[in-house]
Amino acid sequence: MLFKTLSIKKVFHVGTMNPKLRSSFNIEQAKGLSISTNPREWIRIGKGQIAGEFNSLFNPNARFALYNKSKELINTLSEYALDKGLVMKKQKAAVRYYDDEIEEEIIEYFESMSDAFDNFDEDADIENVEVLIPTNKLHKLMQPIRVDEVNPFRALFSLYVSEKYSDYDGVWHNPQEICVLKYQAPAGSIFDHKLKDWTQHIIEESELPDLIEEHIPKILTY
Repeated sequence: MLFKTLSIKKVFHVGTMNPKLRSSFNIEQAKGLSISTNPREWIRIGKGQIAGEFNSLFNPNARFALYNKSKELINTLSEYALDKGLVMKKQKAAVRYYDDEIEEEIIEYFESMSDAFDNFDEDADIENVEVLIPTNKLHKLMQPIRVDEVNPFRALFSLYVSEKYSDYDGVWHNPQEICVLKYQAPAGSIFDHKLKDWTQHIIEESELPDLIEEHIPKILTY
């Protein structure tokens, strides 16, 4: 199984529903309308970049593909993207270190080993690695969303699912973990061609949900 499926009937979008006026701010880098079950957390994460009308969307039969970092999925996306000319291989210098503030390992990439050593001590964990970087073709497909230059897999996942799985409404990320400091909260994207299947209403800010257990998506297995 490449990915699990989520059943999420009610979601929220803060901002315009017009795809031509969408912001480039999209941490999850998923093609389509950005959504969440926890919009208040994303307003805090966005720090002024998430603003506008408050929209409620409902679809009793909605299905979302859950992104993961399994070797099987990453290999599948890599083959898919290389075949379509969406990415190309490139050597980079990778620096690994542990960030005590967010309690997580961080990897920073540089164009060369000398660039990496200019920014880190000699005893830093630095190595040459091969990465996949987005091509102009991928950047154009994802506009106005900015694709990560060394980790395009979230963007590729949304394109892959949209093309290969016609019965899915979109993709989903971070199904449970919520941490504003880490820029993490439940979030996803509805493919534009699936928006017609959703009932949409503009609501007041007071109608947005607080962070409560029932708004955590349920993971389904088949």
